[in-house]
Amino acid sequence: MRRSFLICLSAALSIGATACQSPTQSGPGPAKSDAPAAAADSGVEPRATDPAGKASTPEPGPQVSAEPGSEVREGTPPAWYDETIYADSTVIRKDTAETKLAGGYASAMVLQLRAGTSSSECMGQALGEIAKEAGTTVDDLSTPEVSDDRQMAHGTNNGYDWTIVCGEAKGKPTLYLSYTRS
Repeated sequence: MRRSFLICLSAALSIGATACQSPTQSGPGPAKSDAPAAAADSGVEPRATDPAGKASTPEPGPQVSAEPGSEVREGTPPAWYDETIYADSTVIRKDTAETKLAGGYASAMVLQLRAGTSSSECMGQALGEIAKEAGTTVDDLSTPEVSDDRQMAHGTNNGYDWTIVCGEAKGKPTLYLSYTRS
């Protein structure tokens, strides 16, 4: 019994020593210069590097968020849920699929607007786009709640419950726009 224990112990230690060797040491496995070929053989793609040899990270883009395990569906958003309507805006976050919530399916986006855009201008444009699709005027939509730092409006048109918030975030003019539909 003692002999079999010692054999198992020595085997474990020798495997562990081999696994801990640096890529430049000889031993089982590919050498450092063979790493790209080994990655190709294993189906794992090597990480991209910049000319200086540092690993590069992808540019951050619009974020699609959904709770893990939540139900999502593709859908055609309303015409006013389009970042290109807002000139010189930058997408901070935009849902491209609808996430199931208690009230239906929802999507939201956050845009950083061009410098100098006031909360009133932001709200006026967003309400104007919603009114245009609804075939009504801005005066027929709900009146925004105004505070010192933001404006907020909620409403329902053409089967959509929508929310608009205009104000500053991190010192920059920002628009939050969301909708829910059943």
